[in-house]
Amino acid sequence: NTTGLGDQLLGAAYRVWKNDSGSSITGQVQVSIPAYSNSSNAASNTPYLGDGSTDFTLGSFGEFSLGSLSGDGPGSALQDLYLEVGGGATFRSNGFSSAIPYSLILKRDAPQGILFQAGIMGQASLKNDQFSNSLSGQIQAFNESLRGAAGSYLVNGVNSSWIQMHGQLGYAINPLLKINGGARYPLSGNYAPLGLSIFAGAEFGFGGEEGPNPDQRDTPIETAPKAVGSGKKITKAPQGYVEYDLESTVTSVNDQFYVVKIALGKSDGVKVGHYFDLFTAGDQPQRLARGRVTHIKSGESALSIVNYFTDLPIEVGTVAKRVLSSE
Repeated sequence: NTTGLGDQLLGAAYRVWKNDSGSSITGQVQVSIPAYSNSSNAASNTPYLGDGSTDFTLGSFGEFSLGSLSGDGPGSALQDLYLEVGGGATFRSNGFSSAIPYSLILKRDAPQGILFQAGIMGQASLKNDQFSNSLSGQIQAFNESLRGAAGSYLVNGVNSSWIQMHGQLGYAINPLLKINGGARYPLSGNYAPLGLSIFAGAEFGFGGEEGPNPDQRDTPIETAPKAVGSGKKITKAPQGYVEYDLESTVTSVNDQFYVVKIALGKSDGVKVGHYFDLFTAGDQPQRLARGRVTHIKSGESALSIVNYFTDLPIEVGTVAKRVLSSE
């Protein structure tokens, strides 16, 4: 047994393209840095925490929207379904072979509700490992693998290639907090470890995705440019009231995930992060709730409800008005 910091991962990603349906292409770069010394582990006769190489990876992946299998609109259990396809090139230090990492993942990713991933990921060696060029090099690599990880190829696999199943299940409590757990198991490989990996974690977001504080519903906010796309003159609302411009109606409701869909979208000047207040229809409308735009298409938007003002239900046909500012 051994404990300590293993390989530390630093990375960055940049989305180079995205369409209204949510499909996108993203480029990424990452470096894996060993935070340990194998020589000290060898001296103490304890297992290695890794192979000690610094790995640099360039890659990209595409996420292609598959919509909803149930067809019940935003907030349904299988909404935000994507197929992720990725690949890249990894360059390693200490004479280890360069490789091509790849993945094919079916997943659901959403601001709230059940999340999942299922697919395969792997690595194809380019077979330029310096240890494979001579018998003495192969013996040295084998001895290091034997000493560092009991010969299991957890470290020092020569020209290592593998493909494994990947599964993950999680839950988005809100847009700022997600918990998940999963497992990976190899299907095949060469000079790669054979074993089940189990993991669990939490993801914390930053940036106020949950919208206004429920205890400060009428604090000043600016959520949309005045009169964008409305063609109307916006006048100052009386003290204590809220200014609105665009108006639409709710076209679908999912109470389980606190999500509604409205018939306004990107073509109307709506953006992710804008807020809409929801009202009963009729001559004397009553404000029901406030929602934040989380997903958007050309002619429709999905709102995640952040505040309720009454116990009355939100129904199809409920009036939605975009918030300009409030006092």
